[in-house]
Amino acid sequence: MSAAFDRLVAGYYNAGLYSLANPGGLSGKGAVRLNWTPMLADFAAVAGEAAQSASAAASAAASAAQAPGTRATSETSMSIPVVVGTEVTFTVKEEGKLFSKSQTVVVGSDASPLNYFKGPIKSWDPATRLMTVKTDFIAGAGGPYVLWNISLSSPSDGTLTGRVAALEAANLKARKVAALTAKEIL
Repeated sequence: MSAAFDRLVAGYYNAGLYSLANPGGLSGKGAVRLNWTPMLADFAAVAGEAAQSASAAASAAASAAQAPGTRATSETSMSIPVVVGTEVTFTVKEEGKLFSKSQTVVVGSDASPLNYFKGPIKSWDPATRLMTVKTDFIAGAGGPYVLWNISLSSPSDGTLTGRVAALEAANLKARKVAALTAKEIL
């Protein structure tokens, strides 16, 4: 993402003693004054980057989801899988769809939209229109359902999710460091 992100994730700002060997230290004479503002600036920069990335991802997903080549239906009779990791194979009704292996799709019941599953496409044959999806998320239950809507989706554990988790971990670490240094100052 950025140098600010890298510093936060790597633990550059820490509870250690400030020195030439540990320039991100928040303990010791003047360390809080030297590092507190840059640390907060890094948090602000990364939060801004995360917001921009989320906005761009949402826009791209909305655009892709509306693309006619990546929206489809299936009339294969099937039930919602019970176990994540189940491979589900079905026939796509329409010809000429632009799906490809490894894209993540959501497959939802037309009759009961709260019943759906999603996962990466394990195989896709445009000639036979057979698609196999390896489920990595399941919502709802039941079936069999006969009419399904298929569209592109964001991965269940995408890069942005991992970055947000790393930022949250860095934020927690910084709060612990800030609590230590506040006690030392007082």
